[in-house]
Formats: sequence, structure tokens, C-alpha cells
Amino acid sequence: MLLEKIQGQRPGTATVILADETTETVGLTAEWPAFEQRLAEAEAIIDRRTATDLAIFSGCGQCVWQELCHDDAVTRKDVTLVADLRRSTKPALAEAGIITVDDLAKAESDGLSDLRGIGTKTAERLVLQAKAQTDGQVIPIGTVKLPKSAAELYDDIEGEPALDVDYLQVPGRQLREPEVESMRLAGLVDEYVARLEVAVNDA
Repeated sequence: MLLEKIQGQRPGTATVILADETTETVGLTAEWPAFEQRLAEAEAIIDRRTATDLAIFSGCGQCVWQELCHDDAVTRKDVTLVADLRRSTKPALAEAGIITVDDLAKAESDGLSDLRGIGTKTAERLVLQAKAQTDGQVIPIGTVKLPKSAAELYDDIEGEPALDVDYLQVPGRQLREPEVESMRLAGLVDEYVARLEVAVNDA
């Protein structure tokens, strides 16, 4: 917008600097309508013409206000603290009078499934999750049958997108340099493949 005002012409592309300091070029022509809409929404919030509401969701990890919002949500027992509850689901729940985690835990899943954007299975899962969080107890919803083997290995492979690395999670061990973790994981995979080939040949 600044270049457009100075030069009298809107650029066709823009370069965005990402969190990892890399850059990405985006086309402005296709994105401009969405940008103008977001800009209008932001200006309305700044001018206090639009009220904002609290919502905890996966994108909060990228926001500098995350801790403040989370503390506020805990104080309110905001319904978006329920795991796997989408931010877009909150308005429909609010219309039904469900504002807090406790409200959702006491709700009937049959009634929730009639709300906009909430199906039967989703309603049942959210109510059970809210009850589990409210009571502080695990609620079993089924059993998992795992294949039997003479030797069983359980590994937790995690990822750290900011470092562009996958690593093997071991309790008590801290994440090292990406190159070290990548080599460690690659070595583990190679060992598994070698053992699998031996097992297949011996069968």
C-alpha cells in the first residue's frame, strides 16, 4: 500500500520474510481482496467498532500474546481450552449457551450435533473430552489391538519445524544440533532396515 501511494501503481508481487529468515514471493493480485478484508477487520478492532473474543487454538503458538490469552482463558474456563475444539466451533456453542469447559462437559451430545458445523461423532468426542478435563480423569473410548512380536520397540519421533529437523525423543535427553539429530535418526532407521532384512531372510 505504501509503494502504491508513492509510485501511483500497485506492485504485482511482494516478498515476505519468514520466521526462519528465508523469503517467499507472493502474487498480490490474487491475494489483494483477502488482504483488504483483513485490513478492514483490523482497523475496525483498532477503532473499537468490532469486539474481539478469546479463542485458544493451534496458531496461538506463533503469537506474542499467547501466555496472556491462555491465563485469561484458564480464569474464564473458556470452552476453547477443550482439546481439539476448533476455534470456528465456538460461536455455535455460544449460541447454545455453552461458554465454559464445564458447560460443555454437562451438555448432551445429541443436542450439540444439531448445531451448525458439529456432527454426531464430533459432538460425542468434544463432550467426552470436556468431561475428562473437568474431572481430571482418562475416559477410555476403545481398545487398540497391536500386532504381537518377539521383540517390540516403541519410538517417539518428533519434529521441530523451526529447526527443520526430525529427531528421536528420549526422556531426559535434550535436543542437540539439527545435524547431530538427523544423523542419529538416520542411523536408527538404517539399523531397523538391516534387522528387518535379517528377519525376512531367516523366515
